Amino acid sequence: MKYNELKFIKSRLAQATQFAFRSPATVTAMVLAGILTCAPVAAQQVGGIRGKVTTEQTGDSLAGVTVTATSNVLPGARTAVTKADGSYSLPLLIPGRYQLTFTAADGSVRRTEVDVRLEQTSNVDVPA
Repeated sequence: MKYNELKFIKSRLAQATQFAFRSPATVTAMVLAGILTCAPVAAQQVGGIRGKVTTEQTGDSLAGVTVTATSNVLPGARTAVTKADGSYSLPLLIPGRYQLTFTAADGSVRRTEVDVRLEQTSNVDVPA
């Protein structure tokens, strides 16, 4: 392309851009299109684990049990502590196989494995 042709194209693009940004409706449409285009990228590709820890003999809820999830798909361990009703939740986990370690206040330990699937929450209830 010759210099004059490039100059002409550049000036026409500048005019078109200036004209487009004069209209609020055009700006709104462009922003909305940008948001909708980026929305799937922001979608999270995760799953989770939740459950309840109870006593083996009576079935009473156990509060204060430390639940640790480890996996080769995570850079480090994820930890939760059971609430007063014995429930725990480990959200936003990358899908894969996880090893769960339940450590009670008295030092007793229970271990189990669970698969976390995409956009699903695995339920793991444990009698301790």
